[in-house]
Amino acid sequence: SEMCIRDRYTNSAALRAFLNDRAQSPPDDPQIGYLFDRVPPAEQAQATVISYGFTDPTFRATWRYDAASNSYYRSMRDKPHVDRTTGQQLTTRNVVVMEVSNAPRPGDNKGRLDVNVVGSGVARIFFAGRQIEATWRKDDAAAPLRFYDAQGQEIVFNAGPMWIAAISSFDKLTVQ
Repeated sequence: SEMCIRDRYTNSAALRAFLNDRAQSPPDDPQIGYLFDRVPPAEQAQATVISYGFTDPTFRATWRYDAASNSYYRSMRDKPHVDRTTGQQLTTRNVVVMEVSNAPRPGDNKGRLDVNVVGSGVARIFFAGRQIEATWRKDDAAAPLRFYDAQGQEIVFNAGPMWIAAISSFDKLTVQ
């Protein structure tokens, strides 16, 4: 699933200002965050269109790779997904799609799901036109979510923003 809180937006500068106002420093914990490096576009892109669905069959998110900017541009229901504040189409440098288990939320009449992201499972990671088969792992609710390649090494992502989607099955994922 992908989650946003209606009408609530922030950025790193606003979070730093919030901490400064309260005379607190950002956490300096090596367990927090991911590994990043500048990854040039692949000479031959393996993944130029990434699309996945959720429980609603009419909802489909699509990311289209643009080698010139080395970024992915997001569409939703076949229309550019535009940032409400800036009016610009959403972009990212890294798209992570996790396969997770989920179950209907007990007593919820809207059909929402509880998504289980504790444990481990498979993931596909896309950056710089590349596709990486990966494993995700989160040992407990308080542990960081980590991604590893086939050799067990932690993934080094392309420097820039990251978008993580959790879907119930890779049957709902298409890559071109």
